[in-house]
This record gives sequence, C-alpha cells and structure tokens, in this order.
Amino acid sequence: MFKRIPTPPASVSINNNGKILVRGAEVTSVASSTVTAASKWGSAQIVWTLQHDGGTEFVRYNGGRGGIGDIQVGHIISFSGNVVQNTASPFTVDPDVIRSWSLQRVRINQLGRVISIDAGAKRFVVEADQRDRGNVTVAVSDSTTFMKAGSATTTFSTLKVNDLVTVSGVWDQSSNTLNAEQVKIYVEERRTFENGRLQSLSSSTTPPTTMVVRFGNREYTVKVETDTKIYTRSWLELTNLSNFQSGHHIRVYGVADGTTIDAGVIRNMDLR
Repeated sequence: MFKRIPTPPASVSINNNGKILVRGAEVTSVASSTVTAASKWGSAQIVWTLQHDGGTEFVRYNGGRGGIGDIQVGHIISFSGNVVQNTASPFTVDPDVIRSWSLQRVRINQLGRVISIDAGAKRFVVEADQRDRGNVTVAVSDSTTFMKAGSATTTFSTLKVNDLVTVSGVWDQSSNTLNAEQVKIYVEERRTFENGRLQSLSSSTTPPTTMVVRFGNREYTVKVETDTKIYTRSWLELTNLSNFQSGHHIRVYGVADGTTIDAGVIRNMDLR
C-alpha cells in the first residue's frame, strides 16, 4: 500500500528578536516576489506575507531543492525567517527557508516488475520493490529512452507484462506516478551477490555513485543510487559509503546487466 507523507500540524514560534518558525501553513496566493499563507486553527487564523528573494531557499519535504515555480495555492508549507513588519495581520516575513510538504516530487531509480501496460495511454504499472511505494504508475513520453540487454536501444512496444525493469525519472508521490526518462529492461533476474570484495570506490562516497566489487573471478561496477539501501553487518542503515574500504566484504542485492549491477541493497559485512 502506498503511504502518503503526513503534513505537520499548524504551529507558530516567534522569539524576542523577531525570528520566526511557522509549520503547517496553507498557501493562499503566489506571486513573483511574495507568497501568502495562513496558519489555521478551526475558524481562527494568522495570515503571513512572505517576501522571498534570491536568498530564500525552497526545499521539498525530503530535503531536495525546489523553487518558487513549484509552490501552488493549497500547498502546506513551513518556513523560518525574520518578521519585518508586525503591526498588523498579515505579518510580513523575510523568509530564509520555505519548505513545502506538498512538493513530493523526487528523482528515483525504481526497480520492479511490470504488472500491466496501457499502450494507448503510454503508461504501465510497476510493482515496486519497496513495499511502501506499492504499485507505481509509469508515464512514458516521446523523449523516454528504452534500453535492453546492456546498451541496446529498444522501444515501448517491446515491453511485456512480467518484465523486470528499472525506471529512472521524477516520481510524484502525491499521485504515485513516475515520469520516465529512461526504462531499462533486464534479461536477468535480481538476486543476492555473495562474498564480494571491494576493489575501489569512485571519487564521491555520496549516492549517486559507483564502486567496483569482485565476486568470484569477475569484477562488477555496482551502481549506488540515492534510493539504494546501505547497511552494516548488524543492519545499521548508512547514508553514504564514507566508511567503506578496499578489501571489505560486500553483499549486494540487485540485478546485473553484463558487468554492471543496479543495487537495491548493499551490506558491508566488515562494518558493525
């Protein structure tokens, strides 16, 4: 079952210096240089005018960077900044950060099994590996690229029910729809790669990144995406590969495409 992200309840905090933190306000209007929002408790409300500028940071609920073009009437936002006029409502605020709990679009690489195809609408549904995502609807456009068996280019018409795919694109969590930029169709099944030895890391240890791991007598390039789960031996979840070292014993759950593994789960057996 797809789980939607809960929004925070309305709350307001203002200190003696005019520093303000507001959570759970509803956007009532959007202009090129201002956003109007209201904190509501039943029939009572406080109205805010946010005078944003180039120094204002717009953030999606999950920490991803957004922009004023993403903010819409009805969105639930939180913001912090300084009160610049406090003689009457609406209060005017110079915001440092505006965070939208309705900006639930994020770039992902979704691994899963195709369970239905609507060729007329150019859509298909993937049963996601992550249980909390449920069945993700994938929207295809003329610019979507399809790959199969390595680097071979193919088309939407070759896609079949039960195909194992990875879909790269922007996921709108409010509708559980993924706008596909690339669809990779696998000819192998996902599995656990055991007893690997880490050979090298790329220059970045923060996903998305890659590492080279030897399984048996074969070296694989392991792709670590932003939604790849990374664990220690004791299942402590990590956010990056900064503690990984050459020679560490590695397990990878994913699907191979030649000598490249698209990793769903990585477990470092030498980290406790």
